[in-house]
Amino acid sequence: MWQIWGKRCLVGLAAVGALGVSMLIIWLLVQYLSYGNRKEEVAEGTRKENVETRDLDKIGIKGKNGLEKADANQNAGKSIRVRILGNSYQEPYHQSIFVTSEQPLLVEAVQNMDYSISEDLEASESETQKNDEATKWQTKVIKSSNSDSFQLEFTASELSAGECLCISTQEKNGILTMPKLIRAANPPQYKGRLFLYGEEDGILLVNELPLEQYLPAVVASEMPSDYPLQAQLAQAVCARTYAYHCMRSARKTDAVYDLDDSTSYQVYNNYPADAVSVGAVEATRGEMLACNEVLYYSTSCGINGRENLSKEQAFREFLAQEPEKDLEYGSPWVRWSARITKEELLLQAQKTGEFSGNVLDTVAVRTRAADGQVQELCLSGDGRELCITGEYEIRRMLAPGADGVVLHDGRQIALQGILPSAWFWVEASGDDFLFHGGGYGHGKGMSQCGAAALAASGESYRDILKDYYGESELLHAEDF
Repeated sequence: MWQIWGKRCLVGLAAVGALGVSMLIIWLLVQYLSYGNRKEEVAEGTRKENVETRDLDKIGIKGKNGLEKADANQNAGKSIRVRILGNSYQEPYHQSIFVTSEQPLLVEAVQNMDYSISEDLEASESETQKNDEATKWQTKVIKSSNSDSFQLEFTASELSAGECLCISTQEKNGILTMPKLIRAANPPQYKGRLFLYGEEDGILLVNELPLEQYLPAVVASEMPSDYPLQAQLAQAVCARTYAYHCMRSARKTDAVYDLDDSTSYQVYNNYPADAVSVGAVEATRGEMLACNEVLYYSTSCGINGRENLSKEQAFREFLAQEPEKDLEYGSPWVRWSARITKEELLLQAQKTGEFSGNVLDTVAVRTRAADGQVQELCLSGDGRELCITGEYEIRRMLAPGADGVVLHDGRQIALQGILPSAWFWVEASGDDFLFHGGGYGHGKGMSQCGAAALAASGESYRDILKDYYGESELLHAEDF
């Protein structure tokens, strides 16, 4: 009897075990089938969470190894063509070119180029003349006698008008250094390839490289590396969006470049890419704003669109208020003053060819935008008047003299060539005109110092972008 009962128990246990195994298999099968549907959703959710919270250590961009790792991930993708201006961005053409590299340099005479935006750097290889023309330039590549670098040097007179040369390294991803080109951080180094176009005024120099390799050198040049990470991420998205629109516009024309490396577009390689800028680009890889135009600038004077500052008195009262200590991340550019002598301003007015007077008595704001920026400025004297419209044109006319600009913290900056912003009011002071102003830049789009302040207060880069551009969703470059 006990034997029969024992056998029945064993059979029952076996049945229960079989049922359990079957249920486990079914559960695993359901999980496997549902994994495909959840995979992209989970991955996207995890990525967003990481981007919102991680610092440079968490995203794996730290030190030389981190830079190399991120750089390897940025090799593919659409290429961008950047015109490289002369010393300190002052000259459009180069009268001489000096390039060095640790790798042997390749020089090819270019015949045709395909600039389709849909192709990457690999696919847009130029057709080159494999003849004596290319050989002529290759003979100029020499190895330095006191180092391991290879060098190439020639003048504009050696490159005929209409002739184009391509300089690259023998190995992919080599670095092209230009020791004689003056930038804030010398010597500037370039990835990708350099194209030299012979023109009547000199050599037009263009750097072609993958977009994602271009961006870190923009972020590093446009935003200080000690700004909060979320501000760096917002800057990376803005820079990518801006560059992509320039690429789309240029490829519809016969232009040989998409944008240049100066403040006329966005600054590139004035400072080299670093761990922070590379990390910001990698963390936002491919992300773009769904805007037709994305602009940004350095510093606001504290306007938030809360009130209409188009009236002169309203603007003056606003600017007279002492800014909060942490406004615009504590930037001293929130308030400034500049002194220009009447004689200096008279000469600048006469240079336009539209003012023939010999005396300049008054400078008056004719109209302001709702945010307080001057839209029309009139200079008058000797019975004549010169009116200037446009924020940039007004700032160029009011270029500070030798005394420069005095910042909110008392420092005096020798900023010449352009007034810091169009947020100002003016008063006559003896033989001078005194300009009381605030902010730095054109005042359109995102304030970089403002973005840093928002990031320091805990906002994510997506929140920052929404604050400035009203966009809560980001597109991907591949789908744009």
